[in-house]
Amino acid sequence: MMNTIERYKKLLKMLNNLHTDGLLRIELDNRCQVECYITTLTLREKFKINFDMIHNAWTRVDEFSIIGLFGKKHGRVISWSDDNSQPKDEWLYCISFSCGAYSFHEEYPVKTFDDFFNELKTLNPKYSDTANHSLYFSHENACEAHTKYKELFTKYKASVDKELKDKRIEKLKEEINKLMVG
Repeated sequence: MMNTIERYKKLLKMLNNLHTDGLLRIELDNRCQVECYITTLTLREKFKINFDMIHNAWTRVDEFSIIGLFGKKHGRVISWSDDNSQPKDEWLYCISFSCGAYSFHEEYPVKTFDDFFNELKTLNPKYSDTANHSLYFSHENACEAHTKYKELFTKYKASVDKELKDKRIEKLKEEINKLMVG
């Protein structure tokens, strides 16, 4: 019994044969859509993460993560790789916080965000771009990283309030000291 991917591959082959034989004029978009289904289903199995259909060699998984085809020939490279390494034509799961600590709160809780990001880095990304707060995972540990990052995000977001209260206390102490001196 054929699985879904095999059925789509068979359909694509039939569409291509009908088109090549001149029996059926099929728009390129229709064949591309079947190819996108095949790629999406294959990557869902490989990464063990559910996401929308792949278009243009990448797709957003959620607010902070994507799955994409990385490498110079695809125009998708790591901006500032920690060890200067670059992917070569490989599908990766990327977790990225381009706004850094603003991802947690508009008051930019740096300490909480740094603790969060450093814990994320312990999940063994294949590539890291610490300067841009981006981590890239191969399919071997992408599912674990995806699950764990969501748990960690929830945990650290909850601790933002404490950091913000501590910041406020420090500001108020500084104001009191200024008032007492001045």
